Amino acid sequence: MWHTLAGRLTEVTKEQNESVEKLKLRGNTLNKLDLI
Repeated sequence: MWHTLAGRLTEVTKEQNESVEKLKLRGNTLNKLDLI
């Protein structure tokens, strides 16, 4: 039981980290467009 729970938490954390990275990339792209 605990193993699956820990595994699920790890997956969720990874997904959240990927979402944050995508948002950062999107933000960087928008900043570059604003500079043009």
